[in-house]
Amino acid sequence: MRAGGAVVLGITNEPDSPLADAVDILLSTDAGPERAVPATKTVTAQLALLVTVTSALRAGAVGGNPDAAGTPDAAGTPGAAAGPPDAASRAPGGGTLDGLPGAVAGVLGDPGPVERLADRWRGLDRLVVAGRGLAYAAALETALKVKETTGILAEGISTADLLHGPIAAVYAGAPILLVDGGGPADTDLDELRALLASRRAHAASLPVPPGLPEAVHVIAAITRGQQLSYELARARHVNPDAPAHLSKVTATT
Repeated sequence: MRAGGAVVLGITNEPDSPLADAVDILLSTDAGPERAVPATKTVTAQLALLVTVTSALRAGAVGGNPDAAGTPDAAGTPGAAAGPPDAASRAPGGGTLDGLPGAVAGVLGDPGPVERLADRWRGLDRLVVAGRGLAYAAALETALKVKETTGILAEGISTADLLHGPIAAVYAGAPILLVDGGGPADTDLDELRALLASRRAHAASLPVPPGLPEAVHVIAAITRGQQLSYELARARHVNPDAPAHLSKVTATT
C-alpha cells in the first residue's frame, strides 16, 4: 500500500503487535485484555473508534463549524480520536456517541427479551440475521457470535440482498432475526416483515433503548446480538466460554 502512495492506518487493541509495526498511523482501541473466547468487545470498540474518527473528519470537511458537523467540538483532527472508546464522547467529534454507556448498560440490564427468544429458538440448526446500513454490521457480528458459541449455522445478510435470490431459502417456520439499525436504511424493514409473514417465517427483533443516535443504536444492537449468542448457548446447555472447536487465538498468515 505504501508503494502505491497510500498512508496506512491500523486499528488494533494490541499496540505492540505486528500490525502496529506495519502501519503509518496507529489507532488503539485500548479495550484491555480480551477474556472471552469468542471475542465480544473487539467489534464494539473498533466501531466506536471509527465513529469518533469519521465524526472528526466530517468536522474538518465543513470547516470546523460545530453546527454544520452536529458535534460539540468540530475542530478536531483524526489523531485526537485515538483514545479509548469510553472517552469518545470527550474527543473531538465524539458527540455522535453521547449516551453510548447508558445504552449498553440498558441492554445488559434487560436480558428478558433475549432469554425468551433464546428459549424459543434453542433447537435451531440454522438462522438468518438481516440488517441494512450500519445494521448490516450488527447482523454479521450477531451471526458470527451465534456460530461461535452455539454451532448453529447462522448467516448474516443485508436485507436488500435477502429480498432477492436468498429469499427462496426462507420457508414456513424459518427463523429470521431482523436488526433495526435506527437509521434511514431501515425503510424496507416493514416490507420485509410483511413478506416474511406471508411466507409464515418466524421473524423476530430485539429491542434497544429508544431515541439513540444511529451510531449508538447499532452498537447497542451489536451488544444485543452478543447477548443472544450467550443466552442461546446456555439454552442449548453449551458453555459459551468454552465453545466446541474454537480456540482463543487463530493464527493467520
